[in-house]
Amino acid sequence: MKNELRILFKQIRKDIKIQPELYVEQLQKIISTDSSISIYYPLANELNILSILPFLSKNKILLPILQQETEPLLFSKFIINQTKLQMNKFKIFEPIEQEYEIPQFCIVPLLCFDPLNKHRIGYGGGFYDRTIAHYRSQNHNTKFIGFGHELLKVKNIPYNINDQQLDFIITDQYVYH
Repeated sequence: MKNELRILFKQIRKDIKIQPELYVEQLQKIISTDSSISIYYPLANELNILSILPFLSKNKILLPILQQETEPLLFSKFIINQTKLQMNKFKIFEPIEQEYEIPQFCIVPLLCFDPLNKHRIGYGGGFYDRTIAHYRSQNHNTKFIGFGHELLKVKNIPYNINDQQLDFIITDQYVYH
């Protein structure tokens, strides 16, 4: 079922163009201007979160760094057009200089989401689920926010014990919490 949803919503998501100001309006209901926030560097056809960065100029921005596939993500400082980046083995850009920090907020990509239970379907690697589980087990107070669009909403997503709930999901129209 998850793989069918991945295929379907990859197709739907590729045609979505975001309006950054709408996402920022929703995001500002959750974060303060001095918060540290991790974003993701978008892959082809992912919602382009980089477009909201001009609105977050007072926030400390972090990018995830991949460790071993069984380990949680790490997060390092990112300044657009200044931080030197390299591609990891999944062809995702990450900072070369690794100044690790624990973000107060972490924006998580998704293919589709269930607003009632705050579950998401990603690409299936489990990186964010492992990270969320690890941070919660260590009593970090990081809040995890799905970054979606109303067209990516579904009634119910199948999940198992390893699938972690998000704290919030933001779209161009709503904050689900």
